Amino acid sequence: MARKQVFTIDEAEKASSMPSIMLNLSSVFLLFKKDISSIYVIILLMSVKPRYWGTNKGEVLKAIVMGERRTWNEIYDKTGFTREELNQVLSDLFITDIISKSNRSYWIDDYDLYCEYRDFLQGNSESEYLTKEHQEKSEQFMIHRENLEKINDYIADNEIGKTVVEKILWWTYREKNLLSLDAEHCFIEGDLLDRLSKDLIDYSKEKVIVINPFVDQCSLSDKLKDATSQGKNVILITRSPLSESSTRVRSSRKKYHNVLAQSGVDLHYNDRIHSKILLLDNLVSIVSSLNFKSESSSGKNLEAGIVSWEKNMINSLTKYIENLLQDYETTNYTG
Repeated sequence: MARKQVFTIDEAEKASSMPSIMLNLSSVFLLFKKDISSIYVIILLMSVKPRYWGTNKGEVLKAIVMGERRTWNEIYDKTGFTREELNQVLSDLFITDIISKSNRSYWIDDYDLYCEYRDFLQGNSESEYLTKEHQEKSEQFMIHRENLEKINDYIADNEIGKTVVEKILWWTYREKNLLSLDAEHCFIEGDLLDRLSKDLIDYSKEKVIVINPFVDQCSLSDKLKDATSQGKNVILITRSPLSESSTRVRSSRKKYHNVLAQSGVDLHYNDRIHSKILLLDNLVSIVSSLNFKSESSSGKNLEAGIVSWEKNMINSLTKYIENLLQDYETTNYTG
């Protein structure tokens, strides 16, 4: 059995030539008469670096911890990475749920990892940037955790499961910092509207219904092809290309509509429609100004709309779509 070693007063005095951190630790253990081996454990713990430290990911995480939130440009300035390097690291951290993004700002979503960097940097002489705002950040993370638990409980209590309703709850919280457990509607504008529309089409399980007068080839419209390739029922009601006065637009639109039809989209024409509606699985809807064309999807035009998962609203939209499909002016695509 190893003999227990305890610092004596003489040994403590001899330790005066040791680094100040060791002297402080020796004084503490003199007071409590701890095993000297514990000192090395404490020193080791104090020197443990947070996960990803010394890597590109670690540099980005450190840059984010240095501020309340960080924009892309701020992270770019702090890390000195090339644009390609930074975008790759941010993408890797985002898809693994380590960081989140909202309103062009990034923050660390993993609270434990945030604490690792905060605590390590607080003990480092380079960390003059860690101030009162980081204590407030810790409190915000605790609120964040509580909100995540509330959403999980709400999903479980209401038996929502893996549906577009669950997606919209998480989405509005992550992207808009809006905890929409009581509300059943949400206002969306700008590029968030395009991103949400794409996300919900991806997340839908069975049916995607689009009513939109202007449908050209763009990243948003291509999501309809992706949905049919996944076995989803995609219904599109739009205006006929023949209603377009421009020969160029009429020709390109006709070709693209043919591509959509061949991919499996159930295509219908009604030249009187001007509504812009997206209905997913008869559970979530978006009523907005967003057209399925590049000017809208790319952000050139300022678009806005209302997202709703309220049952009466969904029922009204479902009935409207059923009536529109039966309208005598609505025709089936014939090629």
